[in-house]
This record gives sequence, structure tokens and C-alpha cells, in this order.
Amino acid sequence: CGGNGNGTEVVTFAGLKDGNHTFAACATPRSGSGSSAGPTCATYAWDVDTVPPTATVAVESAFTAAPNVSVLVSLSEPCPGGGGFTCNATYCDLIVYGPGRVEPSTLEAVVPGLRYSVAVSPSPDVDYGRMILVMRRGFCTDVAGHRFRRSSNSSFTLRFDKRSDSMNITASIPEKLLQIQGAMRVVEATNDDRELRIYMSFAEPVMNSSAEVLAALTVTGAVLTPTNRSTLGNRRFGYVVNKISSTAVVTVACDTSSVISRQGTPVYSSQPLTFLYDTRRPSVKLATSTVRTSSHTIPVLIKFEKPVFNFTSSAVQLSGGKLLSFHEASKSIYTMQILAVDKLVSVQVAENTAQDVAGNPNLPSDRLQVRHYSVPASSSSIATIATVIFAATAIVATLLTVSTSSLIASGAMARPSSYSISEPSRNLLRMACHIQIFALSRWLSINLPVEYYELAKGIEWTIPYIRLPWEGPSADPFVGYSTMPAIAYSELVDRSDVVQADPYYPGAAPGGQQQQIMPMQIPVEGKPPATPLQIPALDGKPLTAMEYRSFFENAESGHEARGTDYHEAARFGRVEILRKKHVVAGCHWGRSRNAASSSPPLLEIKVQRRHRKVRSTRPPQV
Repeated sequence: CGGNGNGTEVVTFAGLKDGNHTFAACATPRSGSGSSAGPTCATYAWDVDTVPPTATVAVESAFTAAPNVSVLVSLSEPCPGGGGFTCNATYCDLIVYGPGRVEPSTLEAVVPGLRYSVAVSPSPDVDYGRMILVMRRGFCTDVAGHRFRRSSNSSFTLRFDKRSDSMNITASIPEKLLQIQGAMRVVEATNDDRELRIYMSFAEPVMNSSAEVLAALTVTGAVLTPTNRSTLGNRRFGYVVNKISSTAVVTVACDTSSVISRQGTPVYSSQPLTFLYDTRRPSVKLATSTVRTSSHTIPVLIKFEKPVFNFTSSAVQLSGGKLLSFHEASKSIYTMQILAVDKLVSVQVAENTAQDVAGNPNLPSDRLQVRHYSVPASSSSIATIATVIFAATAIVATLLTVSTSSLIASGAMARPSSYSISEPSRNLLRMACHIQIFALSRWLSINLPVEYYELAKGIEWTIPYIRLPWEGPSADPFVGYSTMPAIAYSELVDRSDVVQADPYYPGAAPGGQQQQIMPMQIPVEGKPPATPLQIPALDGKPLTAMEYRSFFENAESGHEARGTDYHEAARFGRVEILRKKHVVAGCHWGRSRNAASSSPPLLEIKVQRRHRKVRSTRPPQV
């Protein structure tokens, strides 16, 4: 019996599907052994589970006016590890974002280990709004050891209104949660105009028709037409969005003064609905401080036309160098440091490696090529010789000056009536002046030979410079501003104002202090566990039309397009000079001579391009 004759056999199975499996083996006595017993059988059963557990959050109605709402949490499979689904006065695995809270005392196990019911109550101080119910990540594990994973059904948006009759404006656009300026906001953006609809939902039936409700709507950026579908007893009216441009911020508001409920009372208006429609793919540009350099470290700026998400260093195609660092200054500005390995370093951002908030993939960037060269020995030698000669001349001039002054003071030599042409200090100044002329020539707007350019860099120490208080470490000592403004800007900004919503993992606070743990947080691997708290960290407030244009439209018209060093200097109320090619611009804070002392200060901007001057005066934007 057995393949090796010792009564044992090894059987291997592959490609088993999830579920219960049973293996049966039977042994039959050999013929002629004299045994009349029948076959002896044994079975072995096991389960195969490769799918992590998830849960579905469901509410009977997405719109309610009741003081308490029952929420049904259904787990896909038993998840006993980690304590299972828990909800008490300390924390709850069902998190409520918005003006509301979970009532732990109402927790009921409908089906133990699989289905739970718990009540959620809106805040008594808020008459209407929305609550986002989300399952906490990784709060339990199944028998196979899989950690709980959220799915698209693990969150639910519950809108409530306690007023006598109310309305709500919604759209068939998926909502995104983004952290903007430290607050969690709801963003609605899309690039698909198919089946793009607007819905007007009323808590109670109204007496108006679909055309009358459409006449009460105010729409900017699009045109609405009725869908001619069922209104659910004049409770819900649908409209198709038409005649919309490639990029538009659409706002829908309703004047409810002409909308009458079935009881004959006016309907309370709701917040306007605002969403972003954008079909333009974001372009990306690459820039660096110079196209040829002797430095082994090459800074590269990656500038997107508008904020993008999911962009990482793996999207950068690099040849001739190695990536040293990758930094996110904002969602549209990224910087990287490259170590040059070959003489030609090539950088390009691949296509479809990042998406804007509407889901449009990025376009490929142009290929940036930087030539790396070694400093010629002749340039270094000439610069060293010039430095040594200047130092020797300075020492000799100092000795001659001190000796001459001593002899004149002791009376051994008469004071000359006029300075001699060969006077030592004047000769030293003439030499320094000629050396400075060579050093300043490196800033000419022409391509100089490498040997001459490196010679000018080697003797630029002769130009005195004192770093001003508002200049950062990246400021060039001979221009007074950053040679690469976006890199100087990245030093000022640690993170962008708009980041992907991820409140589930705690970050390290400055000074080593632990940040406040937000709901649904679980620790990162290798860190101690964090206890989630029931706090209203997310208010769920949607963005306004102005905020959509400020954060997600073309960055050239937003705050990121402003001169970074100009902005940095304005923070200190000082004058900053920006130079780019033949453009020179400066600003000055002050008041008009005839203005009263109580009048607001004026910002005077002067722009000079070649022989043309433009001057404008306007109140500063604070």
C-alpha cells in the first residue's frame, strides 16, 4: 500500500476554488490475505478562502427627517479576529463624518458575527445636512487571517432635513473626499457627459410640474432639459445636462419662492449644487536651471497644467542619471534631484501616469536633455593663477602702504603732494575691477564657451554679496533670487493645499509629537496600534464654484502661477526683483503722497521690457 511501499501516499491538489473541500481515502485488503473485512475509509475536510472580508452599509432611505436612523451593517463573512465588529462609548467601527453620531446603546446583532444594526442620530443643533457613514479599515480579520478591506459599498451618504418641507439637489457624479487646507471636503468632478443628470428631490410632494421647477432653476455653465421620466409623485425631477463646454464649473441653484408643497407652504431652499466638468488632459512641462552644467546634481522641475493625483517618481523616464530625491511641492509642482552618470541626461514624464480630479490622464511631456561636462583644467588653472596673483598683489600693496605710512609718520619721508599713478591701493582696485568684469560676463545672454564660463565662475568670488534676510538657501549670490524659482518654492511648501484624502494613517507631527488620531485610523506596519475616536473630523461640506476654479482649474490663472520669489518677498513687505530673460519687474509698498494716513496702502508694480515701461497701481490682495 502506498507509492513507496510503507503504507503512506502524498497527494497534492492545485487550483482549488474558494469553499469547502473534502478528501476521502479508502483502503481495501489484498486478495488472498484471508481477511473478509470490507474497505476502510477516512475523510479530511478543509476550507479554502482567498477573499478578504468586507461589509455593506445600508440605510432604508438616503434622505430622512427622523431623529434616529437605523443602519444595517452586513459583513460578507464572519470576521472574529481583532474583536469583530465593536461599537461602544469609547469607539465604534462605524464612523460618522458630519453633524451626527452613532448611538452605541442601540447596537443589536441581527445575525451574530454577520449582520448588525445600530442607530445614527443627526445633531440636534443642525436642521439639515449630510452624514457620511464609513466602515473603519482593518478592524477585524477572518479565520484565514485576511484583514478587513473596505469596498465601494462600505460607505453611505445619508442626507437629513428636519424642516417642514425641503429639497435637495443631486447629480449623477461620483463624490470624492479630499483634504483641502486641513479640512475634508466633498468634490464632485467628472469628464463623462454621458447620462449626466441633475435631480431635484423633495421631502414632500410639490404641486409644480417639471417645466415649472426647471423655470425656477438658475444654471451657470450648462443648459438643462427635462428627462420626461417618472417624478415619483412629484417628489423627484430629473434633468439632462446639455451644451456644456470642455471645461466648466456648473452651478445649479433653485429659487424656491415659486415652488409650493402639497400642503401649500413654501419649500425651503437647499445649498446650490456645484460640480466640475473637465475633459482636457493635463499637460506637463519640465524645466531645469541650465541645459549644461558641471555639477553632478541636476535639479529638475515638473510642472503640471493643473493639480494631478497618483503621480510618483516611477512615472519619470530617466536615462543617463540616477534619481536622488523626489519631492511633492504641490499637486501640480514636483521637484527631483538627479545624479548625472553620463554626459547626456534625459528626462521625460510618461503618458497616462497621473490623473486630474476629473479622471483625465496626463499628456506626455517634452524630453528634457541636460549636458553634463567636467570643469576644464585650463579654466581651473587660470582662475587659480589669477586668484594667487591677486592675493600676492594685495599682500604686497598692504606691506607697501603700511611701510609708506610708517615712514611718513616718522618724518623719514615727505608726504607726496598728489597720488602717484603707481600707488599700490589704486593698482589693487584696478586689478579687482578687471577681474570683476570677467566674472560678471558669465551672466551675458549668449552661450559662452565652457572654458570661459568656468573661468568666470572661478573668479566670481571677487564680487561682494551679503545675503538678505528673506532669501532662502537656494538664492543665487549674484542675482539675489533663486536660479530656479519653483525649487525655491518647494522649499517653502511642505505639502500641497490639496492632497488625496487619507485620514486613516497618522503622520508624524513636527517636533516628534503625535498627531491627533482621526476616525478610522489604523497603524502603519511597525507602529503601535492607534485607537479611533468618535470625533466630527469631516464636515462633508462641498466646494464652491470659486474654490473649484482656485484649486482644480488651470494653475496658470491660480495662486501657483504667481512669481514664487515675488510672493516670498511680499510676505516680508519688502521689494523683490524678478528677472527672466529681458524682463525686469519690481514692486513697492506704500501710500500716495496725497493719500490720507488711514487710506489702504497701494502696491506699485513696474514692468520694463527692453525700452517699454508699464506702470500700474492697485490695492494689494491680502
